[in-house]
Amino acid sequence: MAIQSADTLARIKLNFPLTFSFVGAIGLFGLTAWFAYDTRSVKDTLIFFLAGGAAVGQLTASIYTARMLAATLAIRGDDINLRARAYAMQFGARFNDPAFFRVRDAIREVLNHQGSHETVMQLCDEHQTDIINMFNFLEELATAFEEKMVDPVLTRRQFSGVVTGTWAKAWPWIQCHRIRRGQPDLWEDLERLYDGWKRKL
Repeated sequence: MAIQSADTLARIKLNFPLTFSFVGAIGLFGLTAWFAYDTRSVKDTLIFFLAGGAAVGQLTASIYTARMLAATLAIRGDDINLRARAYAMQFGARFNDPAFFRVRDAIREVLNHQGSHETVMQLCDEHQTDIINMFNFLEELATAFEEKMVDPVLTRRQFSGVVTGTWAKAWPWIQCHRIRRGQPDLWEDLERLYDGWKRKL
């Protein structure tokens, strides 16, 4: 039975810096030989060799630690990206949930409506609860997008049409609803998301 370790360190491929160690050892021996020849002192040469060995060992350990840190950060970055994609897919699953059908039907009716602003506002008022639920859902999505909690490419691929189409179509009703509720900043994250996606269309 194969088990995937959940520990980040267990997934790191640790490569000890052998090349640097080899080169450092050769350099240390060469310098030690030169120092011994120059000083003719066994005691001083031994001290020099030990000090040099400690320095090479410290540098080798620093390189090893830096590699391990870089590998850990790379894995954590991959984990964050995977979680962001999974969270984006959760929004898609919630939107397509059968229990959400009334909201989807209401939004579809608004999007397909060909009448004036007044008739669109009347239609939104008739489906007010479902319309509010939809905009609350999209506001949650927009907040997650703004906080970089969801994968931006996957999220836009799933919801670009819904966000830009619904917001543009229902904009007159949104303005009136904000005034009626006394909340001029209602669904402000969604509005910023709409503005950003609209510019990229």
